[in-house]
Amino acid sequence: MAKEIIQINDFPLFQETMKSLGKIAECAKIQINQNGLSVFGKNAYARCEVFSDSVTTAKDVSFCLMDLNMVNKILSTVREVHGKDFSGVELAFDGTFVKVTSKKFKTKLTTFKEDIISKWVSKKVETKLDPTFEFTTSSQFIKTVNGHSFIFQNSEDARVYLSVNPDMENNVVYATIGNDSNELNNSITLKFGLVNFGSLGDRRLILDFERLNILNIVQSEEIKVQLMQVPILVYKIAKTGEAGNFSNITIYDSLRKS
Repeated sequence: MAKEIIQINDFPLFQETMKSLGKIAECAKIQINQNGLSVFGKNAYARCEVFSDSVTTAKDVSFCLMDLNMVNKILSTVREVHGKDFSGVELAFDGTFVKVTSKKFKTKLTTFKEDIISKWVSKKVETKLDPTFEFTTSSQFIKTVNGHSFIFQNSEDARVYLSVNPDMENNVVYATIGNDSNELNNSITLKFGLVNFGSLGDRRLILDFERLNILNIVQSEEIKVQLMQVPILVYKIAKTGEAGNFSNITIYDSLRKS
């Protein structure tokens, strides 16, 4: 195919969007058209939908990237090299490589067939999801919970139970680090956020540290999380660039059964 130029509308926003995506999936199928970028990704426990007009193309293009960690390191380098002026940066896809070139920097990234990365590729969520409960947490609350993982010798054995506690403050969501499989396990309960609407009753939402941290892919003082009628937590992230371009990410974080 002939080289297709990918119009850069907001490079910092594009780089930040890809960085967030890289915290969910190791690989991704990237689709870009005149409306912008779209990615439907997944890992073993979560799915995401990413939309952004930080980049656009005149014609529809689609390519798969194998190592998002490597890609994001390169995008960070481009941002460092060019500072605030990205007018001389060209982003293009030639059917085999994604190329980033300028008078200061040049690189090419190999693309792959979709079947090679299929376990990381999802589809748009079509199931109707109705929220039954919503709470607001923050990056600091999540950091605090992570900071107490030391009560388990192996953090993979730990569970993070989210619940309301009638014996403690009202309208507060608490996170308990523990594991109910053995009553002799250590545990600690910490404030995690505030209830916005709905009721959990006696329910506890079971996460692990990986599922917990998927809610913190973008640093924020206000992370609104909704529990759906099915055991899924949904978190929506909306960012706006300096020129008004957008980046919208929806996270579907599945709860553990035990």
